[in-house]
Amino acid sequence: MIVLGGTIAYLGDLLGRKMGKRRLRAWGLRPRHTATLITVLVGAALPVATTFLLATISRDVRSYLVRGPELAREARLLGDQVQSLRQEREEIQARNAQLQKETSDLRAAGDRLAAANRQLEQERSRLLSEVQGLRAQVSGANARLQDANRRLADVEARRAELAKEVKSLQQQIPRLEQQVAQLKEDLQQYEEDTVRLAQEAVQAEQQRDEALKARDEAQARRDALYAEITDLQATLVRMRQDMSELIRGIEAVRTSDVLFHRNEELARLPIPGGLARPQAEIMLNQVLRMADVRARERGVLPDAQGRAAAMIDWQRLVGQSPPITITVQDQKDSLFEAIRSTREDLVILARAHYNYFSVDSGRRPVPLRIDVFLNRVVYREGDVIATTVLDGSLDEDSLVDSVMEFLNTDVRRQAEEAGMIPVHGFVSSLGEVTFEQMVNLVREVRQKGGQVTVVAVADATTRSAEVLRIRFEVRAK
Repeated sequence: MIVLGGTIAYLGDLLGRKMGKRRLRAWGLRPRHTATLITVLVGAALPVATTFLLATISRDVRSYLVRGPELAREARLLGDQVQSLRQEREEIQARNAQLQKETSDLRAAGDRLAAANRQLEQERSRLLSEVQGLRAQVSGANARLQDANRRLADVEARRAELAKEVKSLQQQIPRLEQQVAQLKEDLQQYEEDTVRLAQEAVQAEQQRDEALKARDEAQARRDALYAEITDLQATLVRMRQDMSELIRGIEAVRTSDVLFHRNEELARLPIPGGLARPQAEIMLNQVLRMADVRARERGVLPDAQGRAAAMIDWQRLVGQSPPITITVQDQKDSLFEAIRSTREDLVILARAHYNYFSVDSGRRPVPLRIDVFLNRVVYREGDVIATTVLDGSLDEDSLVDSVMEFLNTDVRRQAEEAGMIPVHGFVSSLGEVTFEQMVNLVREVRQKGGQVTVVAVADATTRSAEVLRIRFEVRAK
């Protein structure tokens, strides 16, 4: 403001001297008065312009010009608030003194807790000496006692922390009050733990009695185990006897002849599909009679019930579970349901369920496994079964061997893939070729000479379970 006032005085004086030198007149005034009037007007305009400029540039100046009285009132209010805050500070200081007194009381309570802790340690030592033989049973009580000691240590640590935090009570008064309340809760919890430990000591006595009772029960179980061991030893003797009999049976099997191999066919019977249970039972009994006759022809003697071949119960293993027994009735029910639910022609096959030795003859029948298959048309008359190339320059024996190899490999494989059901247990069980056919085929191939193509053709319409009749056609390669 001093610089501004000096600047305004200097400018006004400079302007007045310049106006006086020009000797200007205004409103009929003399030049000197005119210069004085202009100097006064400029001096009055310069503060107004300066104030306007400052108000334009500075927000604070504008606020002061606009809200000057209001700011004065706010200043008075702030003064009143400062006085109120001073009074609150005095109240806080008084409250701080009260809290320091409560802290002293808490320290005294801590001393009492320490004395109680020492007494508790003495009581704990006495209890430990009394239950020395039952430490394994009262391990839980010891763990809880250690937990109580840890809680007491936590209380001491919190008390030390509280002593440190007294210096900053003005900023931490709410948190200090919460900690004091928590300390009181811990004290109450400690007293409850003390009562609980006394109760656990009583429970330890009860557990000792239970341990003695458990010892008596263990002795009783030991006696029972001795008895069980005796039974197991007797069972072991019986098992050894059974093992001896089993070894003798194995030796008998090794030295006896195999009358039927596993899956070897004993009988087959084509039947229509969709039969009701009574008709299906008739067909099944017929197959069983055919298999029985086949077994007797092979030299199997009937058992005590007069059976040379019959269906038996058999077992199936499913994973790690105990074996599942499939009874004869279960097998029949499944077979009859398959026959009833199928409208196409079928064939029933009776096959040996496992290898049957001569040592079993007369003791048990040949075990039969009954299966049912579709008996559909596989070949019609004139259908090509298989084709091969023969060398007509070979001798007759070599040509016969080539034809037999053709029948046993290509023809057999193609027929089985097409759906023919071979007779298990026989090498040539699909078709029949007469000696005359073989002789005529070898003669015709030798007459052609060189490489010729031989085609095996179905001689008649043939179903899956029927014998495949074959004729040969020789064609130039």
